[in-house]
Amino acid sequence: MSAKTSEKGHDDQEEKLAPTGNDPDILHDAEILEVVNADYALALSTGPQLSPTSWRSLQLFAILLVSFMGSLSNGFDGSVMSAVNGMEQYLRYFNISGLDAGGGVGTLTAIIFGIYSIGSIVGVVIAGPVADRFGRRGGMALGSLIIVVGAVVATVAKNTDYLLGGRFVLGFGVAITTTAAPSYVVEMSPPQWRGRLTGLYNTFYYSGSILCTGITIATGRLDSTTSWRAPLAIQIGPAAILLIFVYFIPESPRWLISVGRKEEARQILAKYHGNGDPNAPLVKLEWKEFEEAVKLDASDKRW
Repeated sequence: MSAKTSEKGHDDQEEKLAPTGNDPDILHDAEILEVVNADYALALSTGPQLSPTSWRSLQLFAILLVSFMGSLSNGFDGSVMSAVNGMEQYLRYFNISGLDAGGGVGTLTAIIFGIYSIGSIVGVVIAGPVADRFGRRGGMALGSLIIVVGAVVATVAKNTDYLLGGRFVLGFGVAITTTAAPSYVVEMSPPQWRGRLTGLYNTFYYSGSILCTGITIATGRLDSTTSWRAPLAIQIGPAAILLIFVYFIPESPRWLISVGRKEEARQILAKYHGNGDPNAPLVKLEWKEFEEAVKLDASDKRW
């Protein structure tokens, strides 16, 4: 075949592959999708569609709201001492210097603030292993229990030793909770909503901070130790909600797969991601990806 004939055949092929707009076989209104993960796009398009207003989705949102309490507690705890440190009642009770400057300053104040971070650093050492060994629910439960204990100790503090101990315990518990809770949110959220739900989890930190500010403005007007004890006590609220309701929510399907409880994981994925269908394409895809991730990247496979 000559070069000229070859070029003509190539041109004819191009004309067949790229027909003009007058061709009646072309659907001009066809939707064109640009995807990064073809399997994921296919699973979403061929499987049952999740409605954010369905009963099952609302149930899932309520489940995730429980885990959001870990972020709310972290935001409240991270802001409460800054507010309390500006209260005259608190400064006089613990005989902290800097009252004339409108807030506690100096070495003691630095230690009271820093001990919380030290507790968090120590807590990080066991936060990951706890969430991997006892599950995401177990990590949230243990962390919230420690937060409650720390908040109680700080609230009833009679001297700075009690206050320092309570703040250390609080930081320790927060480190565990804020490791397990966001992992739970990511692993329980359907892929198509995962980014928004994870972002919503993070916003609860600022919700806790704003709540703390409003409460301390109100209690700061009281001329008694209640002015600073009340905010410290209210720290118990979000952690207590998490501690109580964590026993009523399902475990992370990814963690269940990692410990060999695969049938339970499949049921949870089917219930909340597949409209009750264990054979839904999205459920199968998530199942496959969880299994591969556990085999390759699980914490027991690497240091």
